[in-house]
Amino acid sequence: MEIKIAKTAGFCIGVQRAMNILLDTARLKKPPIYTYGPLIHNPQVITMLEHRGIKAFSSPDTVPAGTVVIRAHGVPPQTRKQLREKGFKICDATCPHVAQVHSIVKSHSHKGYYIIIIGDKGHAEVEGILGFAQGQGTVINSLPEVNSLPQMEKICVVAQTTQNLNYLHRIIEKIKERFPQAKIFDTVCRSTHQRQEETLQIAKDSDAMIVVGGKNSANTIRLANMIAALPKPVFHIETPQELQIEELEKFDHLGVTAGASTPNWIINGVVEKLNSIKQRKANFLMRYLFKSLRFLDRSDLFIAFGAFSICYAAALLEGIHPSFSLLFIPALYVFAMYLSNHLLYKHDLGDQDRIKLFGLPRYTALRLILTMISLFLALSLSIRLGVYTFLLLLIASIAGIVYSIPLIPHQWQVYTQFRRLKDIPASKDIFLAGAWASIAVGIPLLCGLDSPGLHTVICFIFIATIVFIRSVLQDIQDIQEDRIVGRETLPIIFGQKRIKLLLFAISCPALILLFLAGYLGWTTSLSYYLSLCIFFTWIFMLLFHNKILSNGISSKLIIDSNFILSGLVALLWQILSRR
Repeated sequence: MEIKIAKTAGFCIGVQRAMNILLDTARLKKPPIYTYGPLIHNPQVITMLEHRGIKAFSSPDTVPAGTVVIRAHGVPPQTRKQLREKGFKICDATCPHVAQVHSIVKSHSHKGYYIIIIGDKGHAEVEGILGFAQGQGTVINSLPEVNSLPQMEKICVVAQTTQNLNYLHRIIEKIKERFPQAKIFDTVCRSTHQRQEETLQIAKDSDAMIVVGGKNSANTIRLANMIAALPKPVFHIETPQELQIEELEKFDHLGVTAGASTPNWIINGVVEKLNSIKQRKANFLMRYLFKSLRFLDRSDLFIAFGAFSICYAAALLEGIHPSFSLLFIPALYVFAMYLSNHLLYKHDLGDQDRIKLFGLPRYTALRLILTMISLFLALSLSIRLGVYTFLLLLIASIAGIVYSIPLIPHQWQVYTQFRRLKDIPASKDIFLAGAWASIAVGIPLLCGLDSPGLHTVICFIFIATIVFIRSVLQDIQDIQEDRIVGRETLPIIFGQKRIKLLLFAISCPALILLFLAGYLGWTTSLSYYLSLCIFFTWIFMLLFHNKILSNGISSKLIIDSNFILSGLVALLWQILSRR
């Protein structure tokens, strides 16, 4: 099965801008925070916003005054005036393209033009545009309605920004026939045009199309109708759970597109589920490989093996011959911390497979047991290496668990911005890098297998850099859902472009240090070869930046495989060194 995903699928610029304004407002302003009407037509996003205390209203008389965000659709000027009179502080998130339509209508209505709006009657955007016509406007959406218009001299024609271009042009041609003097403006959004064109192209090359988005989203419904008119089988769904597996298995070529209000994590979930169908149709070996990799990732065993691998590389970098305990302690520690973190903080929006595997209530006990067994084994192995090693691991384990536990009672949250250490902006990336590097470097020092020196510092920097980059890259992938649930990660604080430059700036000194350490003999010659891990991150960033790699399990596995790469490079170096 071949699956083709539209590059234009998901949030358009206007929706993303409105979402950013709302979330920044919620972070900086005091509650209550509202939106005038649902911010976007997607039930899943609205639910997440409600969990953050951001509620929508349709009448300012129904809620106490606070801060209100005007959604991307815009509002009539009368509504804006009413909100100000009621004492609301307004944050305007009207899409710039919609605002341009407002300006056209306002200007021409003042000049005595009658406004004709081609769009969906009752739609929020259309109602907002109509409000600027000063009572001299009407909404049409069909050819017969053009014939029913009265004869007029001065006419200004605009369109809802998400209209179907093909049908829109037919209506405009009809208007030109009746009113040759009409002033007609092309107000369909460019991104809407691109989305529709790409969707139609993919649909022509596919056996069936899946349209992802809210059932109440006008632009999403329009995409589905356009595909159905080809004609072509089309499945309009809101969530991955709505996919009809048996029906989709019949097709060899599937296309996926999404409306302008559909978040990335839902699109990723749909693609992941389609990939599972694809694997079911593949040969046994490929199916087994895919299922195994997915299980390893969702069960956190893959990242645990990654910890084992990078600690093996770190030991050889320092000139230590690693023992069983030296490698399994960090692996068990990382496995336990990831399990406990998912247990204590359940917010994997786009990670439906992990929820199915361990997130359901009946698996809570299993996750807890696995966490306790892993910690017990790690502490048991560490005490055999010495009291100080045991204390280091005990402190690190307590810190890892406390990191995700609410320390501030819910009723006291009004006095503080954070309830848990995890809520501190960008703390996760720094904590992970420090914890991994401290365990990998600290255990050999405390159990007497190594003595402090320049090689210790270089090893610490190498591990911390690789782990930090991996963590931030995952934050970049999850930036949309992180903003919605209120996480303040580094990509959110600095922006994606700046954080990518920061990652490059961090990795360059680490790369230079590895070459310098090998050349000056501060570490073993393995340092030369471990520079491949730095190059690996650069290649990943380049591919992800150019959208060659998409979000999802495959991308996350590739990021985490950098740890495995370090272990394989170290193993190859050790084999070649013995010859």
